[in-house]
Amino acid sequence: MRVARALRRLARFRRSRRGAASVEAMLVFPLLFWVYAGSFVYFEAFRSYNVTVKASYTIGDILSRWTHVNESDMQGMNSLLRYLVQMPEGDTALRVSSVEFFDDSYTVNWSWASTPGNELTNQRLKTLLDYLPVMHAGDTVIVTETIVPFRPGMRVGLQDRDWRNVVVTRPRFAGQLAWTGN
Repeated sequence: MRVARALRRLARFRRSRRGAASVEAMLVFPLLFWVYAGSFVYFEAFRSYNVTVKASYTIGDILSRWTHVNESDMQGMNSLLRYLVQMPEGDTALRVSSVEFFDDSYTVNWSWASTPGNELTNQRLKTLLDYLPVMHAGDTVIVTETIVPFRPGMRVGLQDRDWRNVVVTRPRFAGQLAWTGN
């Protein structure tokens, strides 16, 4: 008798639909919130990367139109980078180098870095060989490297990272971009 009553109550409970929407909402809303917030974080990551690439190409293009640069010009390019990517001072890194191809090898003519001691040397140039184009003897290129940090607003699968871009540009109006010192 008790077993039959318990089975009837269990069957009635199984057929009942009261509160189903509330329970389903409690299960689904956290997932929906995570997907909604994650879409903003991923969109911001793609936007941030796109802005850093465009800033790198902009700086490389500006420098390709000049015939000579100095310390003041490079400080201005670093300020421009921070302005374009909307980062405070010290968060970004910029390195500009003039690289020449001669005797079947690449040589650094000069290099400037926003972080002292991080200038491009002939030894460090070996890490950038994949970015350098095939060149004729005596040709030079301007190598613009930028590093911009990205910190996602929420943890939805993306980790903190640095966007690193390398842009190689030929000088337009001179054989090479000359360094005129301080």
